[in-house]
Amino acid sequence: MILAVATLISAFVLVILSKKRISQLEMFTSAVFAVVLDFIVDYLLEFRYHLYGYFKTFSADYEDLIVILGIYPLIDILFLNYYPIGKSIHKRVGYILGWSAFSVVYEWVAVQTHLFYYNGWKLIYSVPIYPLLFLILIGQFLFIKRLKAMDTDSRT
Repeated sequence: MILAVATLISAFVLVILSKKRISQLEMFTSAVFAVVLDFIVDYLLEFRYHLYGYFKTFSADYEDLIVILGIYPLIDILFLNYYPIGKSIHKRVGYILGWSAFSVVYEWVAVQTHLFYYNGWKLIYSVPIYPLLFLILIGQFLFIKRLKAMDTDSRT
């Protein structure tokens, strides 16, 4: 629980203090998308197949909400806020791989501190999943930017 609360507070402070490169609408829609994506993935992998979970319990508890409604959306906002849109492919790939490496290390720490547990899942399974998840988040973000631009164009 200490890791979850420390991560929540740290991510919140970083989001508040960071220079915003994305709009409030983009932050909100991306955060909501991250929560929905997590609920879908957790429903399948945690509750349906019991491959992993939070805090050593086999049921949804209020503590899970710290991670699902707190940490995931904040990390998503930080990731997208600094994503190097318009930069070289090397910078964008490096950025995604850097965040993916951070995520794998964080997951390992989360398992060691009992924030997260495996029940058939293995850390190695997460290695290809994180870049895919970050690409999905970027795709959603770019989609929202496109919708926002279309809305602005239609008003003029």
